[in-house]
Formats: sequence, C-alpha cells, structure tokens
Amino acid sequence: TVVEGAGSWWWHSLVAGAVAVGLLFAVRRLGYIAVALAFLMAFTRVYVGAHYPGDVAAGLIFGGGIAAAGIPLADRILVPWCERAQGTLLLSRFRNTPTND
Repeated sequence: TVVEGAGSWWWHSLVAGAVAVGLLFAVRRLGYIAVALAFLMAFTRVYVGAHYPGDVAAGLIFGGGIAAAGIPLADRILVPWCERAQGTLLLSRFRNTPTND
C-alpha cells in the first residue's frame, strides 16, 4: 500500500532526473548509467510504497526538463567565465606546469 501522505515527488525523483540529464549532456556514458539509476530509484520509491507512480514520473520529467533547459544557459554564461578564469593568477597556481629540476 502507498504510504499515507505520499505525493511529494519533488526531492528524490526531481534531483535524480536533473542529475541524470545533466550527466547525459556532459558525459554521455556516465549519463546513461545515471538515467538507469534514476529509473531504478524511481521504481524502488514506488515499490516500497513511498510514492505514487505518477509522482515519481512527474519528478523525473520535471527535473530532467529543468536540467535540459539550463544547459544552454550554463553554456552561454559559465563557459566564457571559466575560460576567462583560466588565465587568472589564482588558477595558474593549480595548472600542471613542468618544472625544470
């Protein structure tokens, strides 16, 4: 039976869907594994009676949609920022530069 008050799909499945889609865009192979694990997590939440199937499905779809919509924005904002930050003095200390010992 479904646990009383079930229907809060926001946290588990939303985060799982967002992480899975984000990884799918960033690292394809790891993304496929994350998608499979997100579906497994959603199934187990329904199996143990913690959530209704529609709740976890909506969470996965909504979380994945948020991540997919955020990818172009992150590309436009974060990529140029990271490229500029690479030349800063602070980040130059962490680069792998050969030493002449």
